[in-house]
Amino acid sequence: MYQASKKRIIAVVRFTAITVILFFVFLNVRTKPDIETFPINNGYGYSISVKGKTVVYQPYIPALEGKNSFKTRSEAKKTAKIVVRKIINNEEPSVTIEDLKKAGIIKNK
Repeated sequence: MYQASKKRIIAVVRFTAITVILFFVFLNVRTKPDIETFPINNGYGYSISVKGKTVVYQPYIPALEGKNSFKTRSEAKKTAKIVVRKIINNEEPSVTIEDLKKAGIIKNK
């Protein structure tokens, strides 16, 4: 009898722990990140924040060598949206040259 009660308590504790973990995971996924663009070095960069905490600060175009800022605020925002989409889809949030080409930020050669 004691063994059955102990197993039941362990099962309830596990279920509660898993429920709490899933609640916080879904809460974080549903929190919409904030995108801000900012001027830097005759161009623009972007930052991504969640609940007021900066999680990405990108002053230069990722995937390109050197310190090249985005030419326009719109290019910076497009790239930030790519990163946010990847984060939401649980993908690696890095930006590739191919991502930049598809977004029209760099031209195909």
